[in-house]
Amino acid sequence: MREVWRYDWDVYPVDRLRFSSLWYAANDVVLVVARDVRPTPGVPATVRLGALKGVTDPALNEWHHLRTVLRPPNRVLNFVHVADEPADVVRELAIFLDRPELRRLLDSVREGADRTEQVLATIADLEAEYPAHDLDVEAALDRMAPVIGAQAKDRLSELIAGNSKIRWDEFTALVPQNAVDLWDVIVVASFVVPRERPV
Repeated sequence: MREVWRYDWDVYPVDRLRFSSLWYAANDVVLVVARDVRPTPGVPATVRLGALKGVTDPALNEWHHLRTVLRPPNRVLNFVHVADEPADVVRELAIFLDRPELRRLLDSVREGADRTEQVLATIADLEAEYPAHDLDVEAALDRMAPVIGAQAKDRLSELIAGNSKIRWDEFTALVPQNAVDLWDVIVVASFVVPRERPV
């Protein structure tokens, strides 16, 4: 996780790094290598896919962007990562896969076989393993309220309404992570923990 985002994390405050360490380890992820079947001359597939993915800010995406279709709740929980350029494909595959796994993947890519059914089956397996979550911040706060109390819920609601941020330590003092649903914690934290260092 830290190696994949090595070149982005320099703009993240420590609070976001601490939150990310919890969030990124919460579930498994699916690594998919896709072939561009309608390439644009002179544009690497990963650059084209990155443009189709959209940006982290939902307000800046258009109807056809992948992140619009996925309906992320905010800039932090945006569901999908795409290597930005061909060099990042090489770098990230070497992070995610050890050498034997990487060789098997590259052999499979060379064969050109369509593995769509295998990808869909893997996604179905993961969806069966992990409970669904609505990712609705207000619903998450309502579910957490009996444990964290009305005062903590009101404080978090005010922060969200005002788009204000708090330090990770203050957040964890309000929300005991082991006492509430992990994804409720992640959703609420994604709204109140600082995203970037102040400029």
